[in-house]
Amino acid sequence: MKYRSTRGGVAGVSFIDAVMMGLAPDRGLLVPETIPKVSAETIASWKSLSFSELAFEIISLYVSREEISAEKLREMTRLAYETFRTAL
Repeated sequence: MKYRSTRGGVAGVSFIDAVMMGLAPDRGLLVPETIPKVSAETIASWKSLSFSELAFEIISLYVSREEISAEKLREMTRLAYETFRTAL
């Protein structure tokens, strides 16, 4: 997945570079060059996931495995969201 600036001055930026930049040099926001398509079946299968598992599934659509392995991303999302609480 590559990212581009909303102002058009930057394209082809990796996920890690986009995170580290914050804003693009042209002061635009960095957004995905394409939006992944997710089937209704996939969305339905996510219904029983915990918040951290769901976060992993969604974030993994936007992060190349060459940049962050699935195992590392899963651990990062678990650590980030393990204390997240929602009302049922």
